[in-house]
Amino acid sequence: MSRFHWRTALRLLALTFLIAMVPEANGYSPFMNNRHGSFSKAPENGTSEQLASPYLAPGGLAALGSKKANKDSFATSQGKNAFEVIYQWKVIDFLYPSLQARNNAIRSRAFIPENNLPLGVDRFKNRIFITTPRWNPGVPATLSYLPLPVQDQSLPLIPYPDWSFHTTPQNADCSKLVSVYRIYVDECDRLWVLDAGVIDTLTNLQQVCPPKLLAFNLHTDELLFS
Repeated sequence: MSRFHWRTALRLLALTFLIAMVPEANGYSPFMNNRHGSFSKAPENGTSEQLASPYLAPGGLAALGSKKANKDSFATSQGKNAFEVIYQWKVIDFLYPSLQARNNAIRSRAFIPENNLPLGVDRFKNRIFITTPRWNPGVPATLSYLPLPVQDQSLPLIPYPDWSFHTTPQNADCSKLVSVYRIYVDECDRLWVLDAGVIDTLTNLQQVCPPKLLAFNLHTDELLFS
């Protein structure tokens, strides 16, 4: 792997230890001390975008926030919760190939809707990427995306790149995605994915696969590195 790839990989790993705090942000995440984190994307046409990490909003809603501002308006919003909710769910759902497949997953407890909680988030062009680590049983896919701009705030998550890349916790296939925590879109339009390889973190922690780092080409959704 080239030196550039190593630098990008190290930046991704460093992200797992950094949490940016937003003053007066409402919401709860067990990893963020009653606040939610944020990060800024590069300016585009004079406008920067700041994304809030997923968090649990009042009323039990899982939410994603976004704020766009030029320099002047950003300065006036310091200390205020100026994020706009772009997606929110009472219970997270996934886009299955068919209703029957979804019902079968629920019956077999491969999908337990209330056990799915978002953590990592990043954006590339007209898609926003979201991680759902396997903290509890019943998480069918650990990396997903949603379209932008938003048409419905409670869309089901679309597994990324597709369902075939996600292993089942039982008899885990370590060449596939197991439990993704953090993601990062770099300047070369690659999505870096940090997979911890653990399941049932909050109930019965099991290291079913070694941790791994993957990279996807966001123009083709092809796996570049694993």
